[in-house]
Amino acid sequence: MSWRERENGTSPDSDKLDRLWRVYRASCPDVEASPDFMPGLWRKIEARQTFGLRFRRWTQVLVAASAMACLLMGGYVLSQSTRLSPANYVEVLADEGDDLMVEVDLAETGRK
Repeated sequence: MSWRERENGTSPDSDKLDRLWRVYRASCPDVEASPDFMPGLWRKIEARQTFGLRFRRWTQVLVAASAMACLLMGGYVLSQSTRLSPANYVEVLADEGDDLMVEVDLAETGRK
């Protein structure tokens, strides 16, 4: 094919393309713009997005609620831990276990 045929649009490819455009125009008629065109278009778009938006909002609410619950539980645990004695576990056992202590004779067990 010469450059003149390409320039004039007489090539077989351009004929196929022209037929394709005619079929496309026939299958997709022009939409007449009415005053309700854009609001109607936005309603259709938002109707398709409602599930995604609802899911996103619910996840945001649940994340915020779980963060609040963690903060409240952390505050409760900290408030309870300050009420406890600062003594460690061994000191508490030693204080309470004086009555329960049994002296073991090391000579009887064979230990020195």
